[in-house]
Amino acid sequence: MELWAQTPITIVALGDSTTAGTPGFQSPAEVPPSGSGNEQSQYAYWITRRHPQWRVLNRGVNGERSDQILRRFKSDVVSFKPQVVIVLAGVNDLYQGHPADRVKDRLKRIYEEGLQEKIRVLACTILPYNGADPAVQARMREVNGWIREYARERGFGFCDTFKILEDPNHPGNLVSTSDGLHPDAEGYRKMGEAIADYLEGWPAAETRGPTGGAPFRPAWWCRGPNAQTIWGSVLRPSPRVPLKRERWETPDGDFIDLDRLSAAPGAPILIVLHGLEGSSRSKQVLGLLEAAHRQGWAGLGMNFRSCSGELNRLPRSYHGGETSDLSWVIQRVRAENPGVSILCAGVSLGGNVLLKYLGEQGEGLPPEVVAAAAISTPFDLAASARRLEQGFSRF
Repeated sequence: MELWAQTPITIVALGDSTTAGTPGFQSPAEVPPSGSGNEQSQYAYWITRRHPQWRVLNRGVNGERSDQILRRFKSDVVSFKPQVVIVLAGVNDLYQGHPADRVKDRLKRIYEEGLQEKIRVLACTILPYNGADPAVQARMREVNGWIREYARERGFGFCDTFKILEDPNHPGNLVSTSDGLHPDAEGYRKMGEAIADYLEGWPAAETRGPTGGAPFRPAWWCRGPNAQTIWGSVLRPSPRVPLKRERWETPDGDFIDLDRLSAAPGAPILIVLHGLEGSSRSKQVLGLLEAAHRQGWAGLGMNFRSCSGELNRLPRSYHGGETSDLSWVIQRVRAENPGVSILCAGVSLGGNVLLKYLGEQGEGLPPEVVAAAAISTPFDLAASARRLEQGFSRF
């Protein structure tokens, strides 16, 4: 799956002074055409610095309430045809004494405007500022909590910019500021990098589940793709599954090694395909087989050729489009277990193989194959290969 991180996109940063870059910078919306001041005093600069291929348009205006920002949505967002709008607004409403429910209603209208225009929304929490009285702080907590829940409910992005910039030693105050009301350049850097971290994990084409659920959002402590890969492969414990290694001789004179999970006769059988350079002993495969074991299912962890720890006899390998071995394994499982339900799961490159097999079979799919799941599948293999050649991914 191609991510935003590899895609040239247009992003509109919409908001008030904390988007514009006050006090160090006046945005292009305030001083056309390029703004004025220290360009590092805006979070848009730090997003672009990490991703020069992204076009990030700063449309922040100092002093504006969320109702005034809403009135600019067509001219300052829709007219640029962006893929993403980042919304950070509401602090001036609270400062001027507007009730929390009114702020929520205005923000909701901004978010919904983006969704109606088919623009993906990233909602940010209102930033703290030094000296806010307890009543303002209480309304701010209420609105920020609502932003989090509404983003989850509606399935758009969420970034807790309040938490990122709150001083841990002085709750409710900014951790990095020159005037007590706005971030300084270092604070804007923290904001920009946190927002970039979130956007990097978004797929270029938003996908939702069959029930219309929210798109994937990583845990706050494991946002980047490298961190997620390292956590899964190094820190995730290896499930303990009672497996027995089997070698099946193939019609072309070679072999395929499989790890079998036994169960009661007639139990459903789960066939699991591993990813690139993995094996049937990869943690993802073992995790799926462990889940099958808990359900009382049988299972087969299938190794692609030369992935079981021993090179195959023939000069033949595997790739994301090679489905003949999977087809042969399924046919053998059918023959050995007449009428038994077969389920298939593919992880990463194994997901590619599985999906291609299902597409090739079409209406001719064996009726015993009752369910299939592809997990973390790199739908665009060329984009995935390019990503593996960038930065930390090369190691």
